Amino acid sequence: MHRRRLVLVSGTLWRRLRQLVQFVALALFGYLLARARGGNGFGLPLNILSRLNPLLGVSATVASRTLILTFLPILLTIAVTLVVGRVWCGWICPAGTILDLYGPRGRRGVPLKLRQAKYYILFTILAMAVLGSLAFMYLDPITAIIRGIAGVVYPALAKVPVIGPALKGLYLIPPITGTAPAPKAATISWAIAAVFIVMLVLNLIERRFWCRYLCPLGATIGLLSRWAWLKRAVRKEGVQPCRLDCPAGTNVTGFLALASRGRYAQASDLIRQTNPLTTVCGHVCP
Repeated sequence: MHRRRLVLVSGTLWRRLRQLVQFVALALFGYLLARARGGNGFGLPLNILSRLNPLLGVSATVASRTLILTFLPILLTIAVTLVVGRVWCGWICPAGTILDLYGPRGRRGVPLKLRQAKYYILFTILAMAVLGSLAFMYLDPITAIIRGIAGVVYPALAKVPVIGPALKGLYLIPPITGTAPAPKAATISWAIAAVFIVMLVLNLIERRFWCRYLCPLGATIGLLSRWAWLKRAVRKEGVQPCRLDCPAGTNVTGFLALASRGRYAQASDLIRQTNPLTTVCGHVCP
């Protein structure tokens, strides 16, 4: 059975639509995070992104040896990924949206083999879950960004004379100090937030560095997208424009080498496996 091609009508319109969805998703994430105490007015679970997170859902279920109904929404994420591919990475993930805002585009001399690191991290997390531990879940981007903002950013802003009073009444997550002595709690907060800080710093080397090389959630979505119903297809003509314009640092050299030998199916697979934004580049890369 042949999979259908994903054809984009207008590259500019598609790009703006994606940016709009990213903005709305990030704004909703920020609002729900800030309103973690009390109702949010939308009738949405405050931890909706965590519930949609297949890595967190599977790891928690395996570690607890219990079917956690809270994570049933991950079936929606899995279903969407199996239909259209890595939409989560390019459209929904708040970490990816933040990392899209700055940093140099394209590859900056980072070895391509480093892309495999995220799969080793993923398998380590799953192996620990089998042993009943979620100790490495702080490497999950959703967990890292929540803990980073709640454990470091919010407390820092709360101490600023002008901003602090404006934040009165907002409450991000249950304080770690409720379960540990203050010095130890501070250490835990900074240790977890360090992952978020590292994500931001690595983006100075290459835009979406974390997404392409280290993100275990991205690895999970990437593995699922191998069976996506809609996939990018490569045409014989016009394979050169993406050399300069790819926004996600796809392995363009390997792509062009395969396409030049007529191996278009393999070239399409290479794009899908190495580029989390394959639904974005259709207006440039055929």
